Amino acid sequence: MEEKRFVLELNEKQLRLANEALEEYFRIRMGQWNGLADSLASKNLDLSQENPKHAKIFDSFITRRDCARETLEAVGRMLWGNTYHPKTENELIAEDIWRVIRYRLYLESGSTDTWRVDAHPPIFASGEPAPKCERKED
Repeated sequence: MEEKRFVLELNEKQLRLANEALEEYFRIRMGQWNGLADSLASKNLDLSQENPKHAKIFDSFITRRDCARETLEAVGRMLWGNTYHPKTENELIAEDIWRVIRYRLYLESGSTDTWRVDAHPPIFASGEPAPKCERKED
């Protein structure tokens, strides 16, 4: 029986969000809490240098971020202790899709910096067929 295939059409903003969501998904499951702590602590904050209250807001952000990270790390220790927990199949699939999107976003950026990790074609880990992310030509 042939496997079903699907096509999802996204604009660049949506593609970037999907990329961010996939990365957050598999990083949380690996106990890498920094990105989530940063995201939660900076929600609805104007951290721009132009903000007249930048210094106060930035200090508040750092405090909130550090508290969130410590709490999330404690949750991780409660769940997994200090033991190694291999990635699940779903985590590997998410990482494969993320790599494809990340590479496409690099290609679309026009950058010629080949030292960047996203400048290289993805290496797949899940054993699933390679996902595709191509630009739609009108």
